[in-house]
Amino acid sequence: MAGAIFAGVASNVPGGLGVFESVLIPLFPGTALDGLVAAVLMYRVIYYLLPFLIGLGILAAREVIDRRRHSST
Repeated sequence: MAGAIFAGVASNVPGGLGVFESVLIPLFPGTALDGLVAAVLMYRVIYYLLPFLIGLGILAAREVIDRRRHSST
């Protein structure tokens, strides 16, 4: 797994998209491909999308609070 992450970082492709997956597939030859793809997809959702959505929610909440403060003064 660490090798796949390193290959993704070294490739300079945003998020190592494709490189990470292509390194992981040969590492698990006996694993069903659909299960491996599902695991990698969940990894991407948890590692990239979830923090982005949390940050976006925090940013939106702060903007709403700031606009309410400035409109009331």
